[in-house]
Amino acid sequence: MRRYAWLAVVAVLAALAALFLTLTQARPTYDGMGFLVWGQQALHLNFNLNGAPSWKPLPFLATLPYALAGRPGQEWLWTFTSDFAAGAAVVLAARLAYRLSPEVHGRRWARVAGALVAAYGVATLVGLLEFALIANSDQLVVALLLAAIDVHVSRRPRAAFALLWLAALGRPEVWPFLVLYGAYTWRQGALPAWLTVTAVLAAPAVWFVVPGLTSKSWLQASNLALGQKTAIHGNKLIGVFERLRTLTVLPMQVATLVAIVIGLRGRDRRVLWLTAAALLWFCVEVAFALHGFSAVARYLIEPGAVLMVVAGIGVATLLSRPSGPARWLGPLAVAALVVSLFPYTHRTLVTDHALISQAHTDARVLGELEAVIRADGGPRRLLACGRPFAPLGYQSTVAWDLGLNVGTVFFGVGAGFYGHTPAVLVVPRRRGPVIYGWHVLAVHEPPARAAACRGLDRSVAV
Repeated sequence: MRRYAWLAVVAVLAALAALFLTLTQARPTYDGMGFLVWGQQALHLNFNLNGAPSWKPLPFLATLPYALAGRPGQEWLWTFTSDFAAGAAVVLAARLAYRLSPEVHGRRWARVAGALVAAYGVATLVGLLEFALIANSDQLVVALLLAAIDVHVSRRPRAAFALLWLAALGRPEVWPFLVLYGAYTWRQGALPAWLTVTAVLAAPAVWFVVPGLTSKSWLQASNLALGQKTAIHGNKLIGVFERLRTLTVLPMQVATLVAIVIGLRGRDRRVLWLTAAALLWFCVEVAFALHGFSAVARYLIEPGAVLMVVAGIGVATLLSRPSGPARWLGPLAVAALVVSLFPYTHRTLVTDHALISQAHTDARVLGELEAVIRADGGPRRLLACGRPFAPLGYQSTVAWDLGLNVGTVFFGVGAGFYGHTPAVLVVPRRRGPVIYGWHVLAVHEPPARAAACRGLDRSVAV
């Protein structure tokens, strides 16, 4: 019955993800469009990674088979996967907090309260909804990691190792965890040594071998990620900590700290192990920041989600004490937490509404771009007039609409980026921050096609 119940939960999550996708009209943006380009170009044996986004094997494992469904089908399937993963992360956080909270007879409701707090914490993590709306891959890594912890708790180390291996294809921060858990599975006799070692080596190998075969450098992914404007200036340790801390609101930060203190005092191994895992990820991210990588907040959402589970366990622990001063102090503390969350929840809802409105706007803008390209005779006519140029934020989208690898599209500002090479400018028309159409213009067009290329000019949406 439990198995069927969780199958029902998966079905409900899938239905909600499809409904969310329909209502928000969410479409992939910069990274998401790049993932789709990878799948399409690899399917047509024309795949290279010389352009952004930075290579991640995990989304490619999805967008390549999805490409068999055609371009609209591939886009819908990947966006649905992204939305489903965000919902799954919330559900898995609640499930973990419930399972790992102390069991006290007659106080099952305390575990339910802890599960709700964990779900709230993950659902309101800064960036989670945005990642779902723009079809990013970070929430998929969160869901895989929480699922790996869950099946480990169920004493299924082989399944946990497999999920951890998939997560390692989404973020390099997972590699140390893969090594440590690989050693654990080998010591437990769950997997033979040769298979464990092969899997541990294969995960980072995919990160380097594929760019080595399809781009100008084996280190193309790290080359693209280095030197970003979002890199931390100043003390890297404090900078990474601030980005992790501000992923959630102040009351949840306090609840997490209290839960860790309770776990330390009670020597709760579950809380200690989860906290240690979040700390290890934090240390790895600090090391990356010291090396020059950006260490942006979205690279810290995974330990943030784990800490939200810790907060949920702390709430359940406070509510599970039937005697002594904690019998009434615990409920008072939890009630204070709930009350303090009201203004932050209102602020989050306002922000989420703005993100959904932006998703509607982005969908309209991308639809107008497709309409302009069709009105201009389609990709073949545009490409006959020169190499396409687009602003950096739309480079992968223009590549997707024209059926090109992202690195084939010029980006930047001004003619200096394409010199005297025949080029087709595809740039948005703006009134302040509002995009109201697209401008397509051929420059330095081939003499034999000068007349045809001059007819490309589209100054407004079609």
